Amino acid sequence: MKLRRGSVNMSAEESRQSLARLLQYTEEMLACTERGEWDALDALEKERNIELDACFSGAVEHENSPDISDAIAALIQLNDKLVSRVAEERERVLEQGHNLQQGRKASFDYLDMQSG
Repeated sequence: MKLRRGSVNMSAEESRQSLARLLQYTEEMLACTERGEWDALDALEKERNIELDACFSGAVEHENSPDISDAIAALIQLNDKLVSRVAEERERVLEQGHNLQQGRKASFDYLDMQSG
């Protein structure tokens, strides 16, 4: 792998440690979605993004390391699950908002009918 300008090479051990932190952040984020702790999820995402930048900003000296590849695969799988849960919650919130709008409209229609 070629080193990109302005980036830093990570040793295999540094990459393993960084990936372990990323996996931990992602697991904590998934737990937040299960508990409905959306503010905590947002804070963890910011921390995880910093770690993602650090982990993947430079060249890696161990491009064929199976344990690194396994960790990246696990991270991708957890991230896909996280994205799915957040999308499900988004849909739930949108539906809830739609139901509230319908209820509000029905209330206004009823009040108009009573005053008319």
